[in-house]
Amino acid sequence: MRALIVCVVAAACSGTAGVRERSEALAVATHCGRHGCPKTAEALNLGEGCYAVENRLYQCAADGPGEASCFEIRPCPEVCDDRVTDGRGFEVSTERCETLWRSYREAHRPPPTCAPVKLASITSAVTHARSELTLPDALVLEVVRTGESRLMFEAEVCATDDGVVVGEPSRTTGFAQLDEVLRGEVARVALAPGECANVALVVSQFECR
Repeated sequence: MRALIVCVVAAACSGTAGVRERSEALAVATHCGRHGCPKTAEALNLGEGCYAVENRLYQCAADGPGEASCFEIRPCPEVCDDRVTDGRGFEVSTERCETLWRSYREAHRPPPTCAPVKLASITSAVTHARSELTLPDALVLEVVRTGESRLMFEAEVCATDDGVVVGEPSRTTGFAQLDEVLRGEVARVALAPGECANVALVVSQFECR
């Protein structure tokens, strides 16, 4: 009895693998038939009969013993009337494949890259020329997600015989890591020995892609 059960399970698994391989090949054939294949295309198995071929989504299903069919799920942002029907004219839900495809792309999305921010310093009511400041991408992205586009850090700085001393800030950006970076930038302001000045740094143009 045990040997019989093993054979039945093995046959079922083999059959499942065969259906999957045929569906993958059919997804590729469907794609190449519609869009052409300048190079050898491969199907990315997303599970549940869903495949991606060269960044296009396909849904495959068994029509009968040894038979299968695949159709392309075209991008349909927000609301659209693009309905998919099977060979019998019945509407087919594409939600499961679209959900799997979104999850896959989100999991494999490359990390964002952020541009240097614009930095302007204001000392004794004099605005100095703008410059750029490179910040960690994670920090810029944190600011972008809040919707902020312009932040200011302000503190008094004094030049002493022991070096530049930055006092407690009178205004902060609300981002601890950014405040620490800007505190270091404030200390770079050129002052004569014994001179003190109130320095404000304006940071703007937080952009990531």
